[in-house]
Amino acid sequence: MPPLTLWALDTIERVRDGIRRYILTLVDPVSRCAFALALPQKSSRAVAEAFKALASGQEGKAQPIQLAAISDNGSEFQGAFDAMLESMGLTHYWTYPKSPRMNAHCERFNRTVQEQFVDWHEDLLFTDLKLFNQKLAQWLIDYNTVLPHHSLDLKAPVQWLMENHKECQRYWTNTIRKAVSEWLAHQSQPQWPEIVVGWLIEESRDQLKPPVEDPPA
Repeated sequence: MPPLTLWALDTIERVRDGIRRYILTLVDPVSRCAFALALPQKSSRAVAEAFKALASGQEGKAQPIQLAAISDNGSEFQGAFDAMLESMGLTHYWTYPKSPRMNAHCERFNRTVQEQFVDWHEDLLFTDLKLFNQKLAQWLIDYNTVLPHHSLDLKAPVQWLMENHKECQRYWTNTIRKAVSEWLAHQSQPQWPEIVVGWLIEESRDQLKPPVEDPPA
């Protein structure tokens, strides 16, 4: 299966003093590219908006790619989310009940994002959701462009994509830094995938440029 065509989704739940917060996670099992967004409630409409933004962020290819999603049968992946997929003609695969191994890549990312980010910023998750998501976006940039993955020959996901699937560079529209700055300042809706993915590609291009050699003496 080509990269960035099947997205595995899951939800992390955190509870404090009777208050619940949710973190939506999305992972491409091929490239290990991953995204996450904290939500005040487990809503199929919010999940639908996030996935639609992710899909729109992958525009720009001559032939549109056919996306698909895989998730468990949680309420947040039914209703508005399932209806949105059906309206777009996208396939929704379901895992068997009580079978987390069928969504192993997402489960693994869930553990990573909790250990490396959520556990360190849990106070913000319950007191300032906007700031939590802003910091989470910064962490996701490092996760996707810097953190080496053993399954990718110790390359970061976006680096692996650019070296092995150059066509993926055309999946996204170019996103300028000004747009990212505005998003970090005013982000309130789940429009993060379109903007963050563009920045990931821009950042990775900078990182992967060949070194400039000194001119001969």
